[in-house]
Amino acid sequence: SIFAVSDISGVPIFDVNSSGVSYFDGKVGIGTTNPKSKLHVLDGAAGTYTPSSESDTLVVESATPGGISLIGTGAGGNAKQSIVFGTSSDPTMANIVYDGNNSFLSIGTTTTSNYVRFTSGNSVEAMRIAADGNVGIGNTSPDFKLHTNFNLSGTPLSYLNGTANTFNGSANIGVTHNSTAVGTGTTAGVYLANN
Repeated sequence: SIFAVSDISGVPIFDVNSSGVSYFDGKVGIGTTNPKSKLHVLDGAAGTYTPSSESDTLVVESATPGGISLIGTGAGGNAKQSIVFGTSSDPTMANIVYDGNNSFLSIGTTTTSNYVRFTSGNSVEAMRIAADGNVGIGNTSPDFKLHTNFNLSGTPLSYLNGTANTFNGSANIGVTHNSTAVGTGTTAGVYLANN
């Protein structure tokens, strides 16, 4: 070791090794003397809170607009930044990737049986993209490219290009159009109504 600190019983607390591998036992605070996680970065005045026990390995706290930036400065295929999620048995199960070379953001899973789940409110599932690419809204096992499962009463499932029209509640999809109503009328599953 180049430099080492141990507690009274001789257990290493801090060690700087010439090999480039260093060790610190405990919590590290940057901008704070009271870190709430293994690494706590604070910008501004500290707040009063307890981070979630499921996501307290790293805490980035800011009293002003802040965040984490992933900047790719490489050219071509090196202009790619990623956040990867996984387990010890499969370290690349899901990821968020921005590919600056091909100008796209990718969010998804990399394991055959995995799916993408969107929640709202009190962690209630609002939409799901299944492993086969089917999308479910209000449906956790979509059988079609778009599979909804709502018990509607008085409100259309979809209101496209709408103005102030009042649709019959028995219709599931409402579409406004610059012509007279066509089809079987407003009680149909799909109908067109004049603006």
